[in-house]
Amino acid sequence: SNYIIKVICSILSYPAYSWGLFFSSRLLYLWAIGQFPGVRFISNTSFVSTAGEDAYLGCVVEDPLEDLSQISWQRSADLNFVVYRPDRGPIPVNELGKRVRFERKGQWDGSIILQNVSPSDEGTYICIFTIFPSGPFHRLVRLIPWVKPEITVFTEDPIEEGETESRIATCRAENGKPAAKISWRTPFPTLGSMESSSMHEDLTITIESQLRAIPARSMHRQEVQCVVEHLSLAQPEVVSSKLTVQYPPSVVVIKIDTPTKLAFQCEADAYPPVDRYDWERENEVLPDGAAVTEAQLEFSVITPDLSGLYYCRASTPNATATGVLYLQIAKELRTENPQSNRKTQVYFFYFTLKCACLHIKNLTLNNQFLNCY
Repeated sequence: SNYIIKVICSILSYPAYSWGLFFSSRLLYLWAIGQFPGVRFISNTSFVSTAGEDAYLGCVVEDPLEDLSQISWQRSADLNFVVYRPDRGPIPVNELGKRVRFERKGQWDGSIILQNVSPSDEGTYICIFTIFPSGPFHRLVRLIPWVKPEITVFTEDPIEEGETESRIATCRAENGKPAAKISWRTPFPTLGSMESSSMHEDLTITIESQLRAIPARSMHRQEVQCVVEHLSLAQPEVVSSKLTVQYPPSVVVIKIDTPTKLAFQCEADAYPPVDRYDWERENEVLPDGAAVTEAQLEFSVITPDLSGLYYCRASTPNATATGVLYLQIAKELRTENPQSNRKTQVYFFYFTLKCACLHIKNLTLNNQFLNCY
């Protein structure tokens, strides 16, 4: 009120007997007439950084046209961890203060660099400018450390070929903050993915994504890619993994052209690979002149007695499949001149049966069609 101002002014008209009285009366006068200029902060109030790196905490004010006494930083009220004084420079108060470096790009720049940030450094900090004669002015500054997730990708072992949906690969982005985002890239169609998350005591988050599909042999050795996006990453991180699909043998019997003998090769695609081939003749032993070398059946002498049904059995540790060869050899009489002689001509044909059964119960040949039961 005007009355209060008049009283203060009358007091100030008396001689000042000491500097202390002078300053106290001066401050009282400024307070009464409302002439404190105050401080205007011009820096942000929220900052982010990646754990393990250094964090910038800005605190800048416009020149208040007064004298700077000190700049102090607090983690909680009334507890400094570092102080800056124009005549002494930075003064760390505790272990947290020892990790601080002042930017000092100007007299009124109180910004600091907090080194080697960890998730425990997250929180609100207080920047305090103490100026004369106005006094202290403070600003709250928020630090949010980003924690880069640890990324792992693994495939299910084993993945077995089948007709039902199953998990074929898993990608984890562990202990990240904030939560990471996971997507997949595959060279084949899938049934999408299932995602789950969990939060830990330090408030970091683990995201797990399971890639699902109907396993097929065409996926074997194919590469799937887990794509992880996170605020701590300049660009998405891609981690690859190759699938291993177990599938039973599929058998193909082929003829091998040789100038002197008739030969057939049994070939099987399987994983694990076929480790054993066996050739058999239906209800009989192999005829004279027949020789088996691993997956190959050879006939050195060609006669009608070779006609019949032959089986090639391809076995892995997990499954057995059978390929079938039906061989027919006939004689034909040709007359080339009056002194004609009898010549033998060979005719052959074979069938391929793709059968992946753990146990072959019965195999029949009906009208040149093969059936596996």
